Amino acid sequence: MLEIAVVALVLAAPLGTYLFVTHFWSGQLFSPGVAALLLLANLLPCVALIVLVGRRIAIRRAAQRALAERGRLHVRLVAVFSLMATIPIVLTVIAASVMFQSGVQLWGSERAQKAFNSTVAMAKEGQNLIVKRWTGEARTMVDDLLARYPQIPEGSSDFQLRFLEQTYLRSLYQSVLFRVVDGKTVKALYAYEAPEPALFTARVSAQVLSQLRNRDSATNYDSNVLWVVTPVDRAQNLFLYVATPVNVDYLNRQSQAATGIIAEYETLQKRARSLQIQFNAVLFGVALLIVGLATAIALAVADRLVRPIDELVTAARRVAGAI
Repeated sequence: MLEIAVVALVLAAPLGTYLFVTHFWSGQLFSPGVAALLLLANLLPCVALIVLVGRRIAIRRAAQRALAERGRLHVRLVAVFSLMATIPIVLTVIAASVMFQSGVQLWGSERAQKAFNSTVAMAKEGQNLIVKRWTGEARTMVDDLLARYPQIPEGSSDFQLRFLEQTYLRSLYQSVLFRVVDGKTVKALYAYEAPEPALFTARVSAQVLSQLRNRDSATNYDSNVLWVVTPVDRAQNLFLYVATPVNVDYLNRQSQAATGIIAEYETLQKRARSLQIQFNAVLFGVALLIVGLATAIALAVADRLVRPIDELVTAARRVAGAI
């Protein structure tokens, strides 16, 4: 009955674990205690089954010898040696599981999440400082131009000279002063190294102009330049576009680093649970292997210890028969 009960537990434990993992436990990481309990629930029935198999083999071997009472000494020696090897192995496996789960749990803890979020926030803060600098340059350029020309003239060589001077002094590589006609057509009034028409239209899109109704500037960047679009005179639909390649490499590296950190952390979070299960499966297999080897060694040792007693009993019986 004990053997039947152990076999039933060996079959029921994996099924119960599967149902628990798939239906009753969310996608978050297992806590060290839960992981250790699941491992223990699956390991103990299998260990008990191996010990009972060793006991059955010991009984069969004892029955083939001359020992009385079905070879209880042989069976007890196998049981003692098996327990001496099994108990430390089980305790070691549970301790290793708890330690590993604690380490994995650390990466999913609130402290680790704060550390990653702080790193990303720091990168974004560096980006914001650079964006703020060039936005400030664009707004200051507008203020300087309006201070000298409250009404922006068209086709003025003096204004063109002043416009180029402002562009140069502010380390800007492109600048375009333009008017929006009929809410959609862009008409350039003054320009310095203006981008290609298609590229300029894409950067000064209807969506960007719509955002500038309630904002002082719109900033963006690509792999080559950072550009700012800011209103000059909303009443006259005048806007300023400026662009510069300065600090763009830094912005791109910061963006790539922040994106990489987030991606790596998400990947780590996704793999953490599978790593938990894989590590416990490895511990489970190693523990069963060691217990099986220990039981086989216990059988061999018990055979060697019992053999002299068996020979002595056989000799005693022969002497008694001769008498």
